[in-house]
Amino acid sequence: MAKRIIGLGSLSFILLAILLGTTKGLAQVGDSSPERSRYFDETGHSVEGDFLVAYESATHPELIYGYPITEAYQDQRTGRLIQYFEKARFELFTDKPPELRVYITPLGKLLYEHTAELASPRSIPGCRYFPEAKFYVCYAFLEFFNAHGGAAQFGYPISNFEIQDGWIVQNFQRARFEWHPELPSGEKVQLTKLGEQYFDLMGENPARLPPVHPLVGSDIVQPVLDLKVRASFQHAITHSTGEQTIYITVQDQKLMPLANATVALVLNLPSGETKRIAIPEPTDKYGITKFSFDFENLPTGWVRATVVATYDPDNPNNAKPGQVPLNDKTTASFLVWW
Repeated sequence: MAKRIIGLGSLSFILLAILLGTTKGLAQVGDSSPERSRYFDETGHSVEGDFLVAYESATHPELIYGYPITEAYQDQRTGRLIQYFEKARFELFTDKPPELRVYITPLGKLLYEHTAELASPRSIPGCRYFPEAKFYVCYAFLEFFNAHGGAAQFGYPISNFEIQDGWIVQNFQRARFEWHPELPSGEKVQLTKLGEQYFDLMGENPARLPPVHPLVGSDIVQPVLDLKVRASFQHAITHSTGEQTIYITVQDQKLMPLANATVALVLNLPSGETKRIAIPEPTDKYGITKFSFDFENLPTGWVRATVVATYDPDNPNNAKPGQVPLNDKTTASFLVWW
């Protein structure tokens, strides 16, 4: 799109009105000490562990991040635990130090599309120039930026003032500021709900959005939104003739045991032969099933297993509801050594 500049003169009354904006009077959150889990009645979702620590470390987290719109779950693209909020997306890097584990996805950058641009102010009180980005931040936007964590929270500006959907906005690496002159003083700067937009853009499962009732003090059972299957063989190394057992564990999105999941097994033998097995026993109340088998005169080499677990919410034996049948797979192996 060709760059379009709107003259400052024709809209100076709008920009100067921003000088009247202020971030004073924003509601203060209560005790921000970390909790193991916090349930949000506003959206019916919980925030836990490292994500909760990161969420509550922000000044006015409901204002900065909004409320959670999903539970935490494993991103199939990256394998990382993620959680969506109205205005943000958290990612968990378990291999990093505790203070760096939670990464705020740069949604402002990922969703930025250049629109009609307002001429940048120059040498006007109330503005700050960011040489790292070559953009100014001014007026109430600058007040809000400074009051709520600055570049550490929002990243650097990636645009000048722009007009989007009829509002004056400015884009940052992790947020988009909007100017709402119709709102009361102290609330005129709002953040775009980029988390909701990115959720839709990425084609995430909308079944994750409905409220999930807390387990404690509720008779309503959490729906199953994800499967997590793990498998391991009893013996890592064996003789060419013997007996082997594979153990399979199936959990839901909150790592709770999932009973009555069915499991299928594909064994690839060192000889090149493939065996397909439907494990007769579904997972028990601990989310576990196992299967034992004998083998004789196998060639030396790896026996590789692909394990597929399936959960059908329409099965009347399943206590946990769900929206659609779910499956997950994993692999395991053992070595025929001699």
